[in-house]
Amino acid sequence: MSETREFDGPNWRDNPEEYKAPVRRSGTFLASRGYEIPEIAAVNPAGRALNVYVFRDGPFAPRGDTVICAGDRDAVEACLGQGQVQILFRGAAIYTNDATKQDYIGVWGVRKASRLRRLLRECGAEVVIHAGPPPQARLRHFTTLGNDGSQPP
Repeated sequence: MSETREFDGPNWRDNPEEYKAPVRRSGTFLASRGYEIPEIAAVNPAGRALNVYVFRDGPFAPRGDTVICAGDRDAVEACLGQGQVQILFRGAAIYTNDATKQDYIGVWGVRKASRLRRLLRECGAEVVIHAGPPPQARLRHFTTLGNDGSQPP
């Protein structure tokens, strides 16, 4: 026999703002390593979403068809820190839309792509994932770092 009781306390429907989950502003991964995470709101004052593009491209592996995850360079670097994508992921790919001069920064590999999206979410960014490359963007260059953080020969 189950007993049913009527709940007479406050309901989430009465005040839904009170029951929203708190937004984490500092990433656990980066914060645990001593990095200070800037507020994404400084880059995104209107609360717009951070567009992230997930697609496949060829020049990163001998077999080609590697998963790439790229986002607006200014927003990604404002969230993670200037130059941190290259350090955290041992390299970065820069895509450019020549018509608008918009730069996108990204990483290659399924695990790195997933980690980049997670770090952006932990910074407080509202990540919107688009299947496909950034609009009219081409690969401008990519860099890789050695295990000691130096450029390979």
